[in-house]
Amino acid sequence: MQTFNPKEIYIHRDMSWLSFNERVLEEAVDKNNPLLERLKFLAIFVSNLDEFFMVRVAGLKRLLDSEFNKQDTFGYFPQELFSEIKGRTEELTKKLYDVFKTKTKKELEKSGVFIKSFDELNDEQRKFTKRYFDKTLFPIMTPMAVDQGRPFPILPSQTLAFAMAVIRKEEPRLAIVPIPKNVPRLLKIPSEGNETNFILIEEIIRQHLNSFFRGWTLVGGTLFRIIRDSELSVDEDYAADLMQAIESEVKKRPKARVVYLEVEKTCDPKFLETLCFEIDFPQAEVTRIEGDFDLTYLFELAAQAERPQLMFDSFTPHLVAYEHIFDKMKEGDFLLHVPFQSFGPTVDLLQTASRDPDVLAIKMTLYRTNEESAVIKALKEAATKKKQVTVLVEIKARFDEEKNILWAKELEEAGCHVIYGIAGMKIHSKIILIVRKEEGRIRRYVHLGTGNYNEKTANVYTDMGYFTANDDFARDISDVFNVITGYSLPSRW
Repeated sequence: MQTFNPKEIYIHRDMSWLSFNERVLEEAVDKNNPLLERLKFLAIFVSNLDEFFMVRVAGLKRLLDSEFNKQDTFGYFPQELFSEIKGRTEELTKKLYDVFKTKTKKELEKSGVFIKSFDELNDEQRKFTKRYFDKTLFPIMTPMAVDQGRPFPILPSQTLAFAMAVIRKEEPRLAIVPIPKNVPRLLKIPSEGNETNFILIEEIIRQHLNSFFRGWTLVGGTLFRIIRDSELSVDEDYAADLMQAIESEVKKRPKARVVYLEVEKTCDPKFLETLCFEIDFPQAEVTRIEGDFDLTYLFELAAQAERPQLMFDSFTPHLVAYEHIFDKMKEGDFLLHVPFQSFGPTVDLLQTASRDPDVLAIKMTLYRTNEESAVIKALKEAATKKKQVTVLVEIKARFDEEKNILWAKELEEAGCHVIYGIAGMKIHSKIILIVRKEEGRIRRYVHLGTGNYNEKTANVYTDMGYFTANDDFARDISDVFNVITGYSLPSRW
């Protein structure tokens, strides 16, 4: 019997994903993209890679811990796959910083936009940063000693912090100074002429670390950043209350295992050994960074650089003309293509339904939505007007679990019937079903979408929305909700 090597036929899904992210990085060097748009691609690459470590690498490390030692479908043993991933991520990280330092940063400077180190500041700029430190940073920051009575602090995933060795009459002690997340990473500082100058807040903090340790001497340290395992471990079949089980798992994330650690390239090996011991992370897996940490701050820079000529032209979505959304849908089915067309009719459909006295019921699925969501407000308003409102809030939407649990509770308090999901399944479908009384009979209106009911991302992501009053479709969608909300098998679609 002929055998084959899966590696010769298949690309492992994790290696394929890393290749996808490399293509994101290639967009950052494509001169067809304006400079500030290329910066965003660098930030997207970093954000993507963070999630890869939080989910895929975290899962692989769990597998290694279990001493599982069988080949997967792609022909890889766990340790072999981990080694390949490690080599590939190191290669991509090096490429990221090569692109940033040798290409985009130099182009930025030619365009008059500078990210300054503290040593490059003039007297006026130094005074400005000192005032900012004294009035804004110092009051909100908390240095944390590590000793017998004060264990290593719990640092959430993606925390950036200083680890410092401090001494006073005896052997050095370890202290941690987290960089605050509730202020922007970038500070715009005084500039001359057409220049726009920024400095990272960690650069300012580094110059004033002594302020946190009066009477002690700093003798070494490093900036570091951690990423924790963010996969949820819920045995859904045995969870008595799915929302409670997910909520409990989400609370464990700040203490979950560290799966990625980066430090400055100049970090002393002995000090790194101490830091790795405290974090419980293998020293051999540490990533050394020569440059700025966490380049997602480039999103901030692109927004604040005030160089519209270095961005894509702004675009105003096309508005679909109609007087009343239900009349428009009765005229015939229609498609919306966001962000080229406005997401407005989708929101209008829910808002109109919530206020229309002839609407009897609203059913919908909700995977992700935005803060101050008009969708959530419309659903709550409909419930207060005694309409039957049923919402499936998918509380397993990755990294939005906590937010969706809050939405679910808020909708319940308003009087909506809320389903938290189905064990063993994620509901990704985007569906709205509106039941309306018209001329003595029931008529149903349906919206089907490829994208989330999220007004913010609808301005960026490319998606389709389908509006129909076709009763054939409506019967199918009613069946879908009966399957989701109760115990039912669908009839023939």
